[in-house]
Amino acid sequence: MLRFACLYGVILFGMVACQPGSGGEADRLAHLPPPIPAGGLSASEELKYIGESDQYLRNQMTWEDLAGLKSNAHTPLLDSIDFRDSIRWRRVMQLYQEGRVKSPEDQYYAGLVFLHTGGSKIREDSLSLELATSLFSEVAEHVQDSVMQQNAINFLRVATDKKGLETGELEKGWNIIYLEKDSHEKD
Repeated sequence: MLRFACLYGVILFGMVACQPGSGGEADRLAHLPPPIPAGGLSASEELKYIGESDQYLRNQMTWEDLAGLKSNAHTPLLDSIDFRDSIRWRRVMQLYQEGRVKSPEDQYYAGLVFLHTGGSKIREDSLSLELATSLFSEVAEHVQDSVMQQNAINFLRVATDKKGLETGELEKGWNIIYLEKDSHEKD
């Protein structure tokens, strides 16, 4: 029954993390991976880890967390995302400045981190969005993986829109979401 309820919750709400025994914010935060790896990885492996941990954290968000984002509320998860984003941003910026973001896959994972602009502790939004736009553009043009290519195109759209909001070229809104319909779906 618990499996059915969890599966139903995931299908129904999409972003709800449902684990047996998870009961509160402390449990949700205890299972989060470190924002950057301890060491011993190549730059490409490190970027992949950082990008995947970034996305994992966002996939733990519930509808309540999203509502908190809209109202600029501070919850333990949102504060953790903000803190972890700043750690990831600093490390990816360091790898980028050292010239270690080379392959399209490296660029993709670095772009994910720059897209989130490092949280409130980093005030380089325009630089981050410029880098994200540039990196996703390169990925879309050169990556061989079609799923990563489509994701890069979607993230490029988001980065471009966020830049437009930053510069005042677009009217400020809460969020812009792009969904691609499958070609076999009927309207």
